[in-house]
Amino acid sequence: STQLKDNHDDDQQDEQDQDGADQDRPPAAEPLILESPFEALETACVEQRDANACLSAGRSWRQGKGVEKPNLQQAAALLEAGCRFGSADSCTLVARMYLEMEAGLQFVMPEGTVSLDLGAAADSFQRACSLGALQACGMWGDLYLNPRALLPRPEAVARNIQPDMIQAIQAWTQGCNEIRAPELSDIARPGQPPQADTRSCLRLAQLTELGKGGIRKNPSRSAELYRRAC
Repeated sequence: STQLKDNHDDDQQDEQDQDGADQDRPPAAEPLILESPFEALETACVEQRDANACLSAGRSWRQGKGVEKPNLQQAAALLEAGCRFGSADSCTLVARMYLEMEAGLQFVMPEGTVSLDLGAAADSFQRACSLGALQACGMWGDLYLNPRALLPRPEAVARNIQPDMIQAIQAWTQGCNEIRAPELSDIARPGQPPQADTRSCLRLAQLTELGKGGIRKNPSRSAELYRRAC
Protein backbone atom coordinates (compact mmCIF):
# COMPACT_ATOMS: atom_id res chain seq x y z
CA SER A 1 0.00 0.00 0.00
CA THR A 2 2.80 2.39 0.88
CA GLN A 3 4.56 1.58 -2.37
CA LEU A 4 1.39 2.31 -4.33
CA LYS A 5 0.96 5.62 -2.53
CA ASP A 6 4.54 6.59 -3.25
CA ASN A 7 4.10 5.82 -6.92
CA HIS A 8 0.91 7.85 -7.01
CA ASP A 9 2.68 10.79 -5.40
CA ASP A 10 5.48 10.52 -7.94
CA ASP A 11 2.96 10.57 -10.77
CA GLN A 12 1.28 13.66 -9.37
CA GLN A 13 4.65 15.39 -9.06
CA ASP A 14 5.51 14.51 -12.66
CA GLU A 15 2.21 15.98 -13.85
CA GLN A 16 2.81 19.17 -11.86
CA ASP A 17 6.34 19.46 -13.27
CA GLN A 18 4.99 18.97 -16.81
CA ASP A 19 2.27 21.58 -16.24
CA GLY A 20 4.89 24.06 -15.10
CA ALA A 21 7.05 23.33 -18.13
CA ASP A 22 4.05 23.82 -20.44
CA GLN A 23 3.34 27.19 -18.83
CA ASP A 24 6.95 28.30 -19.37
CA ARG A 25 7.00 27.15 -23.02
CA PRO A 26 5.85 29.75 -25.59
CA PRO A 27 2.58 28.88 -27.35
CA ALA A 28 2.97 26.80 -30.50
CA ALA A 29 2.79 28.79 -33.71
CA GLU A 30 -0.24 28.26 -35.89
CA PRO A 31 0.59 26.20 -38.98
CA LEU A 32 1.24 28.41 -42.00
CA ILE A 33 -1.42 27.72 -44.61
CA LEU A 34 -0.92 29.22 -48.03
CA GLU A 35 -4.27 29.42 -49.75
CA SER A 36 -4.86 30.20 -53.40
CA PRO A 37 -8.10 31.90 -54.41
CA PHE A 38 -8.03 29.59 -57.43
CA GLU A 39 -7.39 26.40 -55.46
CA ALA A 40 -10.47 24.60 -56.78
CA LEU A 41 -9.49 25.38 -60.37
CA GLU A 42 -5.88 24.38 -59.79
CA THR A 43 -6.92 21.10 -58.21
CA ALA A 44 -9.20 20.31 -61.14
CA CYS A 45 -6.40 21.25 -63.52
CA VAL A 46 -3.76 19.02 -61.94
CA GLU A 47 -5.78 16.11 -60.59
CA GLN A 48 -8.56 15.89 -63.17
CA ARG A 49 -6.58 17.18 -66.16
CA ASP A 50 -9.34 19.73 -66.74
CA ALA A 51 -7.96 21.96 -69.51
CA ASN A 52 -10.62 24.65 -69.01
CA ALA A 53 -9.79 24.86 -65.30
CA CYS A 54 -6.10 25.28 -66.15
CA LEU A 55 -6.98 28.07 -68.57
CA SER A 56 -9.21 29.92 -66.08
CA ALA A 57 -6.68 29.71 -63.25
CA GLY A 58 -3.81 30.68 -65.53
CA ARG A 59 -5.65 33.72 -66.87
CA SER A 60 -6.55 34.82 -63.34
CA TRP A 61 -2.97 34.60 -62.09
CA ARG A 62 -1.71 36.44 -65.17
CA GLN A 63 -4.22 39.26 -64.77
CA GLY A 64 -3.96 39.37 -60.97
CA LYS A 65 -7.68 38.86 -60.42
CA GLY A 66 -8.53 38.43 -56.74
CA VAL A 67 -4.87 38.51 -55.66
CA GLU A 68 -2.52 41.23 -54.50
CA LYS A 69 -0.45 41.04 -57.67
CA PRO A 70 -0.12 38.80 -60.72
CA ASN A 71 2.04 35.69 -60.57
CA LEU A 72 3.33 35.12 -64.08
CA GLN A 73 5.31 32.01 -63.19
CA GLN A 74 2.22 30.33 -61.77
CA ALA A 75 0.16 31.50 -64.73
CA ALA A 76 2.60 30.07 -67.25
CA ALA A 77 2.77 26.73 -65.44
CA LEU A 78 -1.03 26.39 -65.41
CA LEU A 79 -1.35 27.43 -69.06
CA GLU A 80 1.36 24.96 -70.06
CA ALA A 81 -0.66 22.26 -68.31
CA GLY A 82 -3.84 23.38 -70.06
CA CYS A 83 -2.00 23.25 -73.37
CA ARG A 84 -0.86 19.67 -72.71
CA PHE A 85 -4.43 18.72 -71.78
CA GLY A 86 -5.83 20.02 -75.07
CA SER A 87 -6.75 23.70 -74.65
CA ALA A 88 -5.80 25.64 -77.77
CA ASP A 89 -6.45 28.93 -75.95
CA SER A 90 -3.99 27.92 -73.22
CA CYS A 91 -1.36 27.13 -75.85
CA THR A 92 -1.87 30.46 -77.61
CA LEU A 93 -1.85 32.48 -74.40
CA VAL A 94 1.31 30.93 -72.96
CA ALA A 95 3.02 31.33 -76.35
CA ARG A 96 2.22 35.05 -76.24
CA MET A 97 3.60 35.20 -72.69
CA TYR A 98 6.91 34.00 -74.11
CA LEU A 99 6.81 36.70 -76.78
CA GLU A 100 5.86 39.43 -74.29
CA MET A 101 8.67 38.65 -71.82
CA GLU A 102 6.28 37.17 -69.28
CA ALA A 103 7.64 33.61 -69.45
CA GLY A 104 10.86 31.87 -70.43
CA LEU A 105 12.87 34.97 -69.52
CA GLN A 106 16.60 34.73 -68.81
CA PHE A 107 19.45 37.20 -68.58
CA VAL A 108 22.74 36.53 -70.34
CA MET A 109 25.56 37.65 -68.08
CA PRO A 110 27.59 39.73 -67.69
CA GLU A 111 25.88 42.03 -70.17
CA GLY A 112 22.41 41.39 -68.74
CA THR A 113 20.92 40.88 -72.21
CA VAL A 114 17.39 39.51 -72.25
CA SER A 115 17.14 35.99 -73.65
CA LEU A 116 13.73 34.62 -74.63
CA ASP A 117 12.80 31.00 -75.25
CA LEU A 118 11.16 31.48 -78.63
CA GLY A 119 11.51 27.76 -79.27
CA ALA A 120 9.00 27.15 -76.51
CA ALA A 121 6.74 29.83 -77.98
CA ALA A 122 6.89 28.13 -81.38
CA ASP A 123 6.08 24.74 -79.81
CA SER A 124 3.04 26.20 -78.06
CA PHE A 125 1.80 27.91 -81.23
CA GLN A 126 2.30 24.64 -83.11
CA ARG A 127 0.26 22.77 -80.51
CA ALA A 128 -2.51 25.40 -80.72
CA CYS A 129 -2.45 25.14 -84.50
CA SER A 130 -2.81 21.36 -84.37
CA LEU A 131 -5.75 21.81 -81.99
CA GLY A 132 -7.54 23.95 -84.58
CA ALA A 133 -6.57 27.51 -83.63
CA LEU A 134 -5.61 28.53 -87.17
CA GLN A 135 -4.33 31.99 -86.23
CA ALA A 136 -1.67 30.26 -84.14
CA CYS A 137 -0.44 28.56 -87.32
CA GLY A 138 0.49 31.94 -88.77
CA MET A 139 2.45 32.91 -85.67
CA TRP A 140 4.15 29.52 -85.62
CA GLY A 141 5.27 30.07 -89.21
CA ASP A 142 6.42 33.64 -88.60
CA LEU A 143 8.63 32.51 -85.72
CA TYR A 144 10.45 30.11 -88.03
CA LEU A 145 10.61 32.67 -90.83
CA ASN A 146 12.51 35.21 -88.73
CA PRO A 147 12.65 34.70 -84.94
CA ARG A 148 14.45 37.99 -84.35
CA ALA A 149 11.60 39.95 -85.93
CA LEU A 150 9.31 38.92 -83.07
CA LEU A 151 11.67 39.85 -80.24
CA PRO A 152 10.18 42.61 -78.04
CA ARG A 153 13.51 44.46 -77.81
CA PRO A 154 16.19 44.91 -80.49
CA GLU A 155 18.95 43.96 -78.06
CA ALA A 156 17.20 40.75 -76.95
CA VAL A 157 18.29 37.32 -78.14
CA ALA A 158 16.23 34.28 -79.11
CA ARG A 159 17.11 30.78 -77.97
CA ASN A 160 16.09 27.23 -78.93
CA ILE A 161 15.07 28.26 -82.44
CA GLN A 162 16.65 28.88 -85.82
CA PRO A 163 15.11 30.19 -89.07
CA ASP A 164 13.58 27.28 -90.96
CA MET A 165 11.63 28.04 -94.14
CA ILE A 166 10.41 24.45 -94.50
CA GLN A 167 8.92 24.57 -91.01
CA ALA A 168 7.39 27.98 -91.74
CA ILE A 169 5.74 26.83 -94.97
CA GLN A 170 4.37 23.77 -93.19
CA ALA A 171 2.80 26.03 -90.57
CA TRP A 172 1.28 28.44 -93.09
CA THR A 173 -0.05 25.61 -95.23
CA GLN A 174 -1.83 24.23 -92.19
CA GLY A 175 -3.13 27.68 -91.27
CA CYS A 176 -4.44 28.47 -94.76
CA ASN A 177 -6.39 25.21 -94.48
CA GLU A 178 -6.78 24.39 -98.14
CA ILE A 179 -7.13 20.67 -97.46
CA ARG A 180 -10.12 20.89 -95.12
CA ALA A 181 -11.60 23.95 -96.83
CA PRO A 182 -10.59 23.54 -100.47
CA GLU A 183 -13.04 26.07 -101.89
CA LEU A 184 -13.36 29.76 -101.16
CA SER A 185 -16.99 29.18 -100.20
CA ASP A 186 -15.82 26.80 -97.45
CA ILE A 187 -13.71 29.41 -95.70
CA ALA A 188 -16.39 31.70 -94.29
CA ARG A 189 -19.85 30.33 -93.62
CA PRO A 190 -22.62 32.29 -91.88
CA GLY A 191 -22.44 31.97 -88.11
CA GLN A 192 -19.08 30.17 -88.12
CA PRO A 193 -15.54 31.46 -87.56
CA PRO A 194 -13.32 31.74 -90.65
CA GLN A 195 -11.79 28.45 -91.67
CA ALA A 196 -8.47 29.94 -92.78
CA ASP A 197 -5.85 32.18 -91.21
CA THR A 198 -5.30 35.42 -93.10
CA ARG A 199 -1.62 35.68 -92.16
CA SER A 200 -0.90 32.12 -93.33
CA CYS A 201 -2.62 32.55 -96.71
CA LEU A 202 -0.92 35.91 -97.23
CA ARG A 203 2.56 34.50 -96.57
CA LEU A 204 1.98 31.65 -99.03
CA ALA A 205 0.59 34.08 -101.60
CA GLN A 206 3.70 36.26 -101.36
CA LEU A 207 6.07 33.30 -101.71
CA THR A 208 4.11 31.98 -104.68
CA GLU A 209 3.99 35.39 -106.34
CA LEU A 210 7.75 35.86 -106.04
CA GLY A 211 8.81 32.24 -106.40
CA LYS A 212 10.69 32.14 -103.09
CA GLY A 213 11.18 29.68 -100.28
CA GLY A 214 11.50 26.77 -102.66
CA ILE A 215 8.00 27.42 -104.04
CA ARG A 216 7.63 27.69 -107.80
CA LYS A 217 6.42 31.04 -109.10
CA ASN A 218 2.77 30.75 -110.09
CA PRO A 219 0.70 33.92 -110.61
CA SER A 220 -2.69 32.20 -110.82
CA ARG A 221 -1.97 30.17 -107.69
CA SER A 222 -0.79 33.32 -105.92
CA ALA A 223 -4.00 35.15 -106.88
CA GLU A 224 -6.06 32.32 -105.42
CA LEU A 225 -4.14 32.51 -102.16
CA TYR A 226 -4.59 36.29 -102.00
CA ARG A 227 -8.34 35.78 -102.44
CA ARG A 228 -8.33 33.30 -99.58
CA ALA A 229 -6.47 35.77 -97.39
CA CYS A 230 -8.90 38.53 -98.32
